[in-house]
Amino acid sequence: MSGRQLSGTRAVLGWFIATAAVLAAAPGWAQFDRLRDDIELKGLDMHPRGSLLEPREPWMAAVRPRDAVLYGLLDVGLARTLASARTPCRPKQEASSGIENLSASHWGVRTRETLGGGWRAYLRLEQSIAVDTGGVGHDCAAFDRAALVGLWHRRLGAFSVGLQEQPASQAALLGDPWEGATRVWPGELAYLCSRRVVAGGGVGDAPSRLCLGRRSDRAIAWRSPEAAALPGLRVEALGTLTGGAEQSGFSLRYEQGLLAVALGHQRWSADDAVTPLSLRLNAGAWVGYAALSSGRAAGDRFQQIALGAAYTVQHHPWDRWRVAIGEHRWAAGGSAARAAMGWERGLSRRTAVHAEFSLPAGGSANGHAVGVGIRHGFTL
Repeated sequence: MSGRQLSGTRAVLGWFIATAAVLAAAPGWAQFDRLRDDIELKGLDMHPRGSLLEPREPWMAAVRPRDAVLYGLLDVGLARTLASARTPCRPKQEASSGIENLSASHWGVRTRETLGGGWRAYLRLEQSIAVDTGGVGHDCAAFDRAALVGLWHRRLGAFSVGLQEQPASQAALLGDPWEGATRVWPGELAYLCSRRVVAGGGVGDAPSRLCLGRRSDRAIAWRSPEAAALPGLRVEALGTLTGGAEQSGFSLRYEQGLLAVALGHQRWSADDAVTPLSLRLNAGAWVGYAALSSGRAAGDRFQQIALGAAYTVQHHPWDRWRVAIGEHRWAAGGSAARAAMGWERGLSRRTAVHAEFSLPAGGSANGHAVGVGIRHGFTL
């Protein structure tokens, strides 16, 4: 065999070996792509779990294609609240005590399916539960917390339609040490202050809107993929078509290392809107929180500022302490300040006992709230 023939044979063999290697590696690259997709999906819908050891469990991370998962969070215990007068942000509260829901107990179903071409479909249904009575949380809808279906692509982001959370509400809760998971420190109060409180003690809006709170029905939302040029930046936008009561909102969230910052805006009408700005800083066992909100409720402008901290003792069982203080001011005159403290002990990764106490600043007992209960999260 001549040298030229030998060289040609080596070239053919080399091409054959390279081709075989690429074909053999193809399943591995496909698996890598699926893994990358799963990592991206972890940021698709961060469902609040602020009271357990894993406070922000991604609702799609543990779901295999074409699988449905049942999940939930139950929180009940002894609560006592003294009567408080009506404010521009809150209707009048009567004194109460007994066994009650201590935070937003709920259950839901989630699923996703791989469609090909980089696309995936997902669905979520979620309903509030009144654990103290066994009833549903609200009468306005069967699934009052979420009822949505959407499509996701790692380069285009996520598109969802249905009843879903307003992006700006998550921006507001970033600055709440309890992440909205307690009744004694309503971290979403500054956000929901934009909903009109009328003289009769209700909210000046349709009953269904009141039930939904920081959620919007008939909504379409988009969540951006993570940008390679600026990792940690997320953009969300939401709009509704409700027959003359259109709403819109957006949020910008940047999270990198120990720092997380979020800015949002939600508009319900020309006279009702809110713009929250929140910051969270991790420093080992300590976490610091700061929140500033400004907006208008029935045309009356307001501002709210809150500072908080959380400290976690890393042992088993673990303990977490929280403290916060905040003040509301209205342009028409008047202000209200409130302080709160809470303790939580994790009995496992899913179960915790907790106690919270809040008091209007200045030492007045009027309107104080206290609660002691047990909280359990599950995934089936």
